[in-house]
Amino acid sequence: MSDVSTVESHTQNQEAADADDSYRILLADDDALNRRLVRALLEHLGHEVVTAENGEEAVAEFNRQAPDIVLMDVSMPVMDGLESTRLIKEASADRFVPVIFLTAAEGAEALQRCVQCGGDDFLSKPVNEPTLHAKIRSFGRIGRLHEKLRLQKDNLVRHSLATQAELEVAEQVFQRIMSRGALDSGLLSYRISPASLFNGDLLVACHTPSGALRVLLADFTGHGLPAAIGALPTSEIFYAMTRKGCGVPDIVYELNRRLLDCLPQSVFCAAALIDFDEVERKLEIWNGGLPDLLLVPASGGPVRHFASRHLALGIRPARHEYGQTEVVPFSKNARIYGYTDGLIESVNAEGEMFGMERLEELLASGRRSDDVMDLIVDAQARHGGGSVQEDDITVFELRSPDFGESQGGETSSFVVPTVSSESSIAPFRISWEFPVEAIRHTDPVPLIMHVLGELGFGEGHSSALFVILSELFNNAVDHGLLNLSSELKQDADGFLEFYASRASALENLTDGRVRFDIEFGSPSTGGALEIVVEDDGPGFDPKDRCGAEEAALHGRGLRLVESLTREMTFMGRGNRVRVVYDPN
Repeated sequence: MSDVSTVESHTQNQEAADADDSYRILLADDDALNRRLVRALLEHLGHEVVTAENGEEAVAEFNRQAPDIVLMDVSMPVMDGLESTRLIKEASADRFVPVIFLTAAEGAEALQRCVQCGGDDFLSKPVNEPTLHAKIRSFGRIGRLHEKLRLQKDNLVRHSLATQAELEVAEQVFQRIMSRGALDSGLLSYRISPASLFNGDLLVACHTPSGALRVLLADFTGHGLPAAIGALPTSEIFYAMTRKGCGVPDIVYELNRRLLDCLPQSVFCAAALIDFDEVERKLEIWNGGLPDLLLVPASGGPVRHFASRHLALGIRPARHEYGQTEVVPFSKNARIYGYTDGLIESVNAEGEMFGMERLEELLASGRRSDDVMDLIVDAQARHGGGSVQEDDITVFELRSPDFGESQGGETSSFVVPTVSSESSIAPFRISWEFPVEAIRHTDPVPLIMHVLGELGFGEGHSSALFVILSELFNNAVDHGLLNLSSELKQDADGFLEFYASRASALENLTDGRVRFDIEFGSPSTGGALEIVVEDDGPGFDPKDRCGAEEAALHGRGLRLVESLTREMTFMGRGNRVRVVYDPN
């Protein structure tokens, strides 16, 4: 039987007992005549009576019979009623067993001694039947009510302990979700302040196969456990798809679909995703329902806002434009900040919000400081002035490192993998062709990577191959099919123009294909992996599109491909490129 059923059963028994006011009563009196008289009165009233002739016997009968009420004479041999009452009260522990003294004594001092030892009331001898009946009924009902409350309390304690154990397990799961990724990256700083045990905010980060850092900040409706229920599916999708190389739009579509399926209608998820590509020094940003992301240039320019352009996740099925992102340059020492609305909507005792303006002033004034996060947390705490925190607060800072100093002049921290020279991969040759209809809505690289992984190019090769395939595919689309010039990407305005032109041109493109031919084990390559990517565009001169200067905001991708491969050759009209990747 469950605890709840036990309490209900006990309650029903108590109500039945209350109806007839029948109790088990311990009567302790050394006067046999008085004992017989009072016993007769009690039994006449319908009670069960247990008798004792002295205090010591009374204590023994109390422990044996567990009476509901005790009638105690004060003066008795062997052990008096005062000492007996003290022992009975100790033995009753958390049960309330009323002790009513039967005494002929009068005066405040005598009555005070009875109270001090634990007595609850008095009856004067000789006992009056109506008075006795009234006191028995009154104390009996108090005792039963106390017992009912005690059982309910015990049930609540057991339930609380079980709930606490479950919450501790759930909290450990939640903490492991956050610790699985790359939150400890030196590029990230963050502060998390939940309003209750469970956080309705979720902050996770993970590296893509190409080495880009992807950050997800999510704020589920409300706070506490109901708001945290979406954290598990959200984090699983984010980690799995990021590690496979899926793009931000693909992750957004899948998150929206899954949360629509699993969350109740009253719960949805405001979120932002940010990709930081160190090779291209660019940010790709998607904001669905969160407050403005704030980009703080190192140069001292104005703080730039990236407002929400989409509905929060889990509200309605997504259309094609739902996955559209913003791409901007992220120059060295710049910083971007994301936060949940619990920060700017926190109020002080006067009801004044912390506000966006106050936050923006802090970021602008601390743009060269290393402790901006502490400045924000301290300012919010001072503003709140000890007020109760009504919502979860999460804020993070993503920094663009000084590449020239921290990376020794290199354009990326990407490390070429080293693997065993003994290859057991069987020879193969495979081809894919993607028409423009597929290119608009699908990133083929994760698909190709999955197949190559199954063929043996998995651990130790995935990062390098992902970079190679992604850069060659983007080169074929941007320059081969769309005939765009990377020279536009010389400044922030040019970045915006380039990616706006790309989106428009791709949407309007009516014909075009990109083909992948991949072969391993050919004698002509000496056991290396040969990758050929070809588009059917009008062609271009790779030297004009790749960017020759190291400091340029374009062309780094192809230079990185060249560093990762044994050979890289453009052929035909520039619309066919062949690379040889040596796995040894």
